[in-house]
Amino acid sequence: MKPGIAPVAQKPRPVPYYLQKPLKQWLEEGVKADIFEEVPLGTPVQWCSPLVVIPKPKFSKIPQDQLESHMIRACVDLRIPNKLMDRNRITQSPVVEDFVYKFHNCKVFSKMDLRQGYHQLMLHPESRSIATFSTAWGNMRPRRLIFGAKCSQDLFDEQMYRIFGDIPNCLNQRDDILIGGTDIDEHNKTLQEVLQRAHDFGITLNKEKCEFGVEELEFYGYKFTKEGLKPTHEKVKAVKEANAPESKEAVRSFLGMIGYLSKFIPRYASLTAPLRKLTHKDTNFKWGIEERTAFENLKDSITNENTMAYFNPTRPIVLRCEASFNEGLSAGLFQHTPRGTQPVHYISRTMTDTEKRYSQTEKDALSIKWAKNRFSIYLLGAPKFKIITAHKPLIPMFNKTTIKLPPRIEKWVMDMQDVDYELIYEPGKDEADPLDFLSRHPLPEKETDETEKIIKAIITNEHAVVLEHLQEETLKDQQLQKLKQRILKGDWEQNKKDDDISPFYNMKQELYVAEGLIFRLNQIVIPSKLQQRVIRAAHSMGHLGMTKTKQMLREKYWFPTMNSMVEKIIGQCYECQVTTKQHKHEPLKMTVIPEKPWEVVSIDFGGPYPDGHYNLIAIDKRTRYPMVESLRSITGKQTIEKLRKIFFLYMEHQAE
Repeated sequence: MKPGIAPVAQKPRPVPYYLQKPLKQWLEEGVKADIFEEVPLGTPVQWCSPLVVIPKPKFSKIPQDQLESHMIRACVDLRIPNKLMDRNRITQSPVVEDFVYKFHNCKVFSKMDLRQGYHQLMLHPESRSIATFSTAWGNMRPRRLIFGAKCSQDLFDEQMYRIFGDIPNCLNQRDDILIGGTDIDEHNKTLQEVLQRAHDFGITLNKEKCEFGVEELEFYGYKFTKEGLKPTHEKVKAVKEANAPESKEAVRSFLGMIGYLSKFIPRYASLTAPLRKLTHKDTNFKWGIEERTAFENLKDSITNENTMAYFNPTRPIVLRCEASFNEGLSAGLFQHTPRGTQPVHYISRTMTDTEKRYSQTEKDALSIKWAKNRFSIYLLGAPKFKIITAHKPLIPMFNKTTIKLPPRIEKWVMDMQDVDYELIYEPGKDEADPLDFLSRHPLPEKETDETEKIIKAIITNEHAVVLEHLQEETLKDQQLQKLKQRILKGDWEQNKKDDDISPFYNMKQELYVAEGLIFRLNQIVIPSKLQQRVIRAAHSMGHLGMTKTKQMLREKYWFPTMNSMVEKIIGQCYECQVTTKQHKHEPLKMTVIPEKPWEVVSIDFGGPYPDGHYNLIAIDKRTRYPMVESLRSITGKQTIEKLRKIFFLYMEHQAE
């Protein structure tokens, strides 16, 4: 308990009459099993919590003379003591990745279940009084670790780790223990050691829930087999037999059910996007073709044969990352095994509204950084591994450290410095791709190569520049062909004085060749014949001004002198000249000089100045003589007073 805490004794709650008999039997069985003990009469009770009792389903249909203790649920309400209790967070509970890692070579498994897990541990006599509870038959207290106490889980995990933690190929999740072996002999050796430890520490097992020496078993909600991790038959069956949702609540229920199996489903975020839209607060439920297709694709994506290989630290690692246009980020961790390249884990997530506005290059760069962070438990400290992307412009950004990058991508590249990797380009349409996203999990939209997406997404009107035309004109352009040779051969120093090459020399590290085109980072270098056409096409999309047109073009295109050409073309645009409001200046007029001093006076205010005051300035148009008066504020009253002073002096001079 926290230091300085005063004990709290709560009054008991009445137990319904029909539940009193089975409750008394439950308490008597607990005393016989050494789980509870009666508080001796006359013992002061400082801590006391109420007992909560509820019937199990169909309780009311059982005759009164046949009621037994297993027909009710009872527990101590420790909510108030829990608020005053410190947690003992020492041992981290294993997650599914720990099991996948620890049993990577195992082919034989056993599972053991501890009988009434928490009750395996005795409570210290000084701790028993904290969980004292009152009944109609007197006060009682637990002798063993009790369910419902805030620190029970931490204490139980710590003790289980102390007992079984150093045994190889053995891992527990609360009161369930999984052991494995590469063969039956190694398995039996581990099993014998686990059973001996259980005997030495007085741990008892639930025989009915134990399985020994099998090639596959269900544990932690998954099926462990010698081939790898698979979804359980019950979970697959529940997905396959699910009816089409008829409400938002039903959609959420289906997504929650299949979400547990998302590690087996590539591109899970993209597949579920149409269904997730239905769960939005301001969206009306409408079940159409797109939603039905997504629902059926999800059901088809999961089978009993979906298998995730166990992670083996001795095998090469391959990380595949991608980002869809507006749906989500996806990644898969693979390893080369004797059975070929196998997936270890799939992950995906939706993009935020801000991320959806990123360029495609930024989205794919984000997918790499995000996947590295999500898979850090596998990747940090690993030997050099490969990251595969279908977006070729990212290769020089991540592999070369001398390139100047956009700030956002530069931040993500810096975030990758804690792992040893090489980014490799593989087209998304490669049928040998281990993800095989399209053949096994088709999407409503047709997938295309990322380079083609960038080019085709820029302009879609009648002046659009298509991929084939760009490739054709690049091939005909003599300057770009000479540039291509410099990029491929790397002989920049010998040719840097060439007039065709010198405009590109300072950015030589940012240039590369792909798909018959030349790129500067994620921008396509436009051949000279198409430069004006690209600018006119971009400008015609709303007749944007010079700055906006330049910004639009820089997202996808680049060539030397692009800025000056944009300014020239927009300056000659007839539509812009006709519709743009002309700011005409009045013609200059000759200033008329008065015949006498102070005949015409110019008056204006100056300020405010640092100390907050203003100046009232009057200038004689004949002599240019100024007069200045200071004001604390430019109210009408103060202004009139200062003008009277100035005019009084003027009239006085006039009189002279």
